[in-house]
Amino acid sequence: MLRPEPDGRYRLTFLLLPGYSMASLQAAIDPLRLANRVLGRECYQWHLLGNSAAPVSASNGLILPSADYQYEVPANLL
Repeated sequence: MLRPEPDGRYRLTFLLLPGYSMASLQAAIDPLRLANRVLGRECYQWHLLGNSAAPVSASNGLILPSADYQYEVPANLL
């Protein structure tokens, strides 16, 4: 179950693997972004992790920066 942090924010971590589906990532993040906008504050935060500190390439070729999961403490890993 997803629980808020002590500051009231929900923090989510998405693990990106090479060739991940950009459409799936967008479908997960866009409702969070919209909720923040409607609420008028940052209620949801997300963080992108990869299998190294190098940028990760999606199946459509778009490359996103990510942090190395070995050195980050994931919050609500998805």
